[in-house]
Amino acid sequence: MKFRQCLKTTLVVLPLLWVTGCLPGSETTSNNAQPGNDQQTSTGISGIKSNYDVEQVSLGGNVYEAQCQSCHGDKENPGEYGSVFIEGSPLKSAQEYVNYIRDFMPIGQTQACGQACSEAVFAYTATEILVQEPSTDPGTDPGTDPGTDPGTDPGTDPGTDPGTDPGTDPGTGTDPGTDPGTDPGTDPGTDPGTDPSSGDAVAGESQYAQQCANCHGAQGEGGVFPAFFVADSMLNNDMKMVDYIVETMPLGAVDTCDQDCAANVLAYAKLNFANYYGAGDSNPGTDNGPDEPVQITPDAPDGVVSSLAASKDLINVFWNDNSNNEKGFTVERRVGTGSWSTVAMTDANVSIYVDSAVSPGNQYQYRVRSFILTNHSQFALGAAVVVPMDEVEVKPAAPTNLNAQLFENAIQLTWMDAANNEDGFTLERKVDGGSWSQLAMLAMNVTAYSNLTIEAGKQYQYRLSAFNGEGSSSAVASASVLVPVQQPDGDCNESTPLYVAGTAYSSGQQVSHETGVYECNVGGWCSSNSALHYEPGNGINWQDAWAKVSDACTNPDEPTEPTVTLPAQVGSVSAQVNAGMTSVTLSFSDLSDNETGFQVERKLNDNSWMAVAELAANVSAYTDTSVTTGNDYQYRVASFNTKGASNWQTSSRLTLQAQQTLPNVASNVLAILSSDQSRIDISWSDTSNNETGFKLQRKDNAGSWIALATITMNGESYVDDQVSAGNGYQYRVAPFNEVGTTSYVQSGSINIEVQNTNENELAYQSACTGCHTPSGGIGGNLLDSRVSIKWGAGSFDEFLSKVNTMPTGSCDAQCRAKAADYLWLTTWGLQKEVVVVANGRGVRGIRLMSPKEYQNSVFDLTGVSLSDDEIPKQFFDTSFKYPTQGDTGVVLYESMKKYLALAEKISVTANLSLIGCGSASCNASQVSQAGLKILRRPLSAEELSAFNNLNNASGSREMLASMLMSPYFLYKMELGVWNNSENAYQLNDYEMASSLAFMIWGTTPNTELLQQAKDGLLSDEASIGTVVDNMMQDAKFSKNMANFVKYYTHSYEQASEKPGLSQTVIDAMYSEQDTFIDYWLNDDDASFNKLFNPGYTFVNSTLASHYGINDSQSSVHKVATNRNRGGLLHQGLTQIMNSDFAATSLVKRGKMIRENLMCHTMGVPSGVDPATIQLPNTAMTTRERWDFITGPTASNGQCWECHQLMNEPGSSLEQFDAAGKYRMTEQDYNGSSAQLILDVTGTLRDNTANTLMQYEDARELTEFLGNSEQAKSCFTDSYLRYATGHKSDAYNKEELSGLQAKFNQDDNVKAMIKWLSQSAMMRYRVER
Repeated sequence: MKFRQCLKTTLVVLPLLWVTGCLPGSETTSNNAQPGNDQQTSTGISGIKSNYDVEQVSLGGNVYEAQCQSCHGDKENPGEYGSVFIEGSPLKSAQEYVNYIRDFMPIGQTQACGQACSEAVFAYTATEILVQEPSTDPGTDPGTDPGTDPGTDPGTDPGTDPGTDPGTDPGTGTDPGTDPGTDPGTDPGTDPGTDPSSGDAVAGESQYAQQCANCHGAQGEGGVFPAFFVADSMLNNDMKMVDYIVETMPLGAVDTCDQDCAANVLAYAKLNFANYYGAGDSNPGTDNGPDEPVQITPDAPDGVVSSLAASKDLINVFWNDNSNNEKGFTVERRVGTGSWSTVAMTDANVSIYVDSAVSPGNQYQYRVRSFILTNHSQFALGAAVVVPMDEVEVKPAAPTNLNAQLFENAIQLTWMDAANNEDGFTLERKVDGGSWSQLAMLAMNVTAYSNLTIEAGKQYQYRLSAFNGEGSSSAVASASVLVPVQQPDGDCNESTPLYVAGTAYSSGQQVSHETGVYECNVGGWCSSNSALHYEPGNGINWQDAWAKVSDACTNPDEPTEPTVTLPAQVGSVSAQVNAGMTSVTLSFSDLSDNETGFQVERKLNDNSWMAVAELAANVSAYTDTSVTTGNDYQYRVASFNTKGASNWQTSSRLTLQAQQTLPNVASNVLAILSSDQSRIDISWSDTSNNETGFKLQRKDNAGSWIALATITMNGESYVDDQVSAGNGYQYRVAPFNEVGTTSYVQSGSINIEVQNTNENELAYQSACTGCHTPSGGIGGNLLDSRVSIKWGAGSFDEFLSKVNTMPTGSCDAQCRAKAADYLWLTTWGLQKEVVVVANGRGVRGIRLMSPKEYQNSVFDLTGVSLSDDEIPKQFFDTSFKYPTQGDTGVVLYESMKKYLALAEKISVTANLSLIGCGSASCNASQVSQAGLKILRRPLSAEELSAFNNLNNASGSREMLASMLMSPYFLYKMELGVWNNSENAYQLNDYEMASSLAFMIWGTTPNTELLQQAKDGLLSDEASIGTVVDNMMQDAKFSKNMANFVKYYTHSYEQASEKPGLSQTVIDAMYSEQDTFIDYWLNDDDASFNKLFNPGYTFVNSTLASHYGINDSQSSVHKVATNRNRGGLLHQGLTQIMNSDFAATSLVKRGKMIRENLMCHTMGVPSGVDPATIQLPNTAMTTRERWDFITGPTASNGQCWECHQLMNEPGSSLEQFDAAGKYRMTEQDYNGSSAQLILDVTGTLRDNTANTLMQYEDARELTEFLGNSEQAKSCFTDSYLRYATGHKSDAYNKEELSGLQAKFNQDDNVKAMIKWLSQSAMMRYRVER
């Protein structure tokens, strides 16, 4: 029982478990950590309450989220500036923290949070973020990288100390167990030899200018950080100020200003800066506190007006600023009649707030007050405003007055269209009382139909319903129509008696009655005097007694109606598309003189025929305006009258697409360097007469072709003046038109010799200073020490990768590398990491299973299904994109409790036979098998003994729970054994089995894979390839690939209902993507191109209706698609998950394409709030709105630098609304009823804003991506991250590049994954 008790009081952090003796086989507790003996918090902060007022914590949470979280992150993910609570902080009490928040936070809006606000923020952070974990020694560091080697092979006894305490920080030489708040041997509160009031002001001037002015202003007035002296500050005397400077300043270089330096700076500041210590301190050497500063209450605002934006998803709050001395405004809100809560604290002189966190159906009211420090004016109250419910599309109204009228050879149907929102009509028919079957699908607004397929002697009934994307209306039915049998020629047979009710008739006897001649079948019924039931042809049950043998004959003595004949079939039907491809005009020859009219039907692609028009007599032309390019159309026409309809006459099939051929290749491509080496002149010969233009690409010493320019038709030259010394260049040219691009023809190479000796600084000036200036600029000050601290924590390669994503104008890849060198080496003084290692080395370490891997493993091992909500939350950096990230996987206290609760739950209902035990328990020999399956390797002798003891003492289910809490289950071990010849750690076969299982299946290895590990079949490349081929036949492979794709397309969150999107449609979208992935991998060719452009998809009737596809099959099945469907970007799931709630988001969609599909890391927004930009009051689409907000002329172009890379690829998907429906128009964003035609054309640019291609719609974009080397390389890199939990680096970049080159040529995704499985980086590992 010791193991279970230990688990309940200890963090499941692998290095910590090794030293606490909590692993099976360990019977001792390390002296480094003694669980249960130390229950104190690890903060070292005095004055923290055990609990805080709930409302205070709630208010603090709102303020923290709005003003603090972007810099300091949350409990699990500290932000760019680290956690709120920092080890070694000079702040030692709760009150000091409150005062610091009040005086210095947030950066750029200091003192915006007054005393009460600061106390609320501290209450929230102390309650929700400050980690107070029992049972751990606060001196140990549970945050060490779980990928470090604890010193033993996992097959040995993990209970022994391998000689190094993994709980200490390997980066320092001090004992992390000491109190981080004290300096051993030195009292930080005393001056060992310097009186803080005796500083040298002359020396302080230069020291202040060098180390302080950049943040606090040249005259102490404040800059990025507050003024040097802050009124009512906690730093209210010389001693405190000097100590504070010594212990915390300057930011990021604390040890550069000692006691003497701090005293000098203070002396200079007191002589030159006003208002030190608030109202002054007569005795700066003592801690008597400041006099009360004089504070003035600002004038209150008035005229608070709240108005609902046209989009109905924003409320604009305006007020009048009546004060000239406020520090800002506090905006509070209440929902309905609920409590007031703070929603914003603005800067001074602001008179508007935009509230985007509103929901349909709620009432909101706002009040505003001004403030100076802690003094507030009275609130000004505005009137309430109600956000109306969203307008949701409803089913159409049912049609009315369905009438069926019999003509000689047709039944003519007419009805009233009672709806204005139908997409069309479904017409059904029932024959002789049978079941209903679909007869035709009719276009919207059609109100008539002729049923020509009828037979004499049968009875017909019809019903009709309208439909749209929300479903179908109720159906309206017609009366039944009997089609009589054709009457015979000749006179009446006078010998056939007339029918008289009650007359005795025998079987076989014939009678004449009204509409025909009838023969008796059942004498008793035929003789009945009940005409109601047995009158031939009319009685309710007449068919039980009689059989009709012929129609009534004509009487030759009576005049006859003139004979009506069928109209003649029309002549040939011609279909011609207009020049703009917006309509098709039909013309045909009217060869009849007795038609009533003409029926016109249309077939779209390979769908069923659908009625589109009914023309009057003598009309021989029709224009169809509801056509779209990219589709095939065919038409047929039939004439009709009261006799019936003629045969159909069908047109030829028409494709609405311009027919063109590829242009001829260019020739004579020359590149000539100018005499002053400032430019290269490129020329070529135009050998074609049908090109749209020419694509010109350039390759420099970096080795990759990039788009340089697009030249208009007939062009034959270009001047490249963006060249630099020390580089070599080559060019290639290809003409293009709407059909495509021909082959490229290359020039020779041009090399430019180095002439400039200060190139790095010049490159920096050229590439960076347009946005980054010493005062900040658009992009911030790169010379700020905080920037160097941030990037210095990573590698130069990571920094260079970021620089390469920046909009650097004419600065090419080599130029950007020089700019990066200038910043890294010269300005920041950092060193490049030099890695000398054999290529192809993965990361040695351990990784926590992702939530999905844990869920899959539990099911495969025990048969227990866990919901997503039950599993601990996944953590991964946004830039990493995948939930398998290795360096975020440490189980802390709260997650440990969840894992423990899950282990207990699973063990109760687990199917023990799945782990090799009996149905109820495990015997001694079966414990070993269970351990092999769960821990993914054989148990050591010590582990086997411990688990057997637990099994005997507490039962098999208790033993199972303990195994499920083992770090060897929760973490994936990738440690290996040292291989001298490879100079790396080589994974053993069991570790390879585990790595392959999680990489390909997303779950634990099965019995067969473990047996292959035992047989030594996973140690060489060829054997691994054979095993992987077999693994890819398992259904778990496609399931894991479908999970990867959801992260690849940023669609991994759970979709929920929203306007126009029901749960049944969402479920069908998930089925569409999962079924498509399975088919693409196993039944198609698994090519990368077909991932985007397969020509098919999978729908059921629900999704087909949502997509506008004519298909009524209830089960999910494969259908051929036109260019509007098929492939990841054309699937509804991708579209809805990269949209907002009630509108599309071309920024989200474009960002997904840039970052996920092309591996381009986008920068952060420049700080311009779109809601503050006044839009013109004219009709505009979403794209036009964003172009106005972020386009080239908006905000001096600062937004367009990045948004040009996102807006256009995102706009290509605007033909799919927020619910994933296809559309061609969009309602005016400003709220009018205007329907605006969507522009989905655009330009795809590379990471430096050079043109890669131009496209007409999303399909042209995906056709490019499907064949793009950049997209394929990104896909390979993405799968590497997903499979290994790590980015590529210098240790494996060369091998990865080789895999990417092979994949670019082969295009097969399964082959790429197989190569990755066999790679050296998978088998050999080194520590980073």
